[in-house]
Amino acid sequence: MTVLVPLTIIVGGSLAAGFIASWKQRRADRHHFAAFVGFSSGIVAVTTTAILWLAAAQPANLRPAWQGFMFLSGAVGIISSLVTLLAGLFSDGIQRFALVICATLMGLIYLLTAFSNFGA
Repeated sequence: MTVLVPLTIIVGGSLAAGFIASWKQRRADRHHFAAFVGFSSGIVAVTTTAILWLAAAQPANLRPAWQGFMFLSGAVGIISSLVTLLAGLFSDGIQRFALVICATLMGLIYLLTAFSNFGA
């Protein structure tokens, strides 16, 4: 679990850099707009992952309200990761590579986080 936090920070930093770069070019054509949407949804995915980890660290995470909050955060994160992957497929160049890699890493982070909870 401790390895996943720096990996998430690295993915979030690369998504933020891509978001800033795609912000200026988002109206050029549909490939740049797809990249902008992908980087935006990638930032949402990283943010919800961080929120999930903070919510899971709370001692009151067995309450139904916390469980509902964590379920909704997880659903938003997974959907955002899928949107990032699809936007990566519709973009071009290095942005395509960055979005597909970041979406794949977010999926891996979710998978490893789910497996890390089995031992607790």
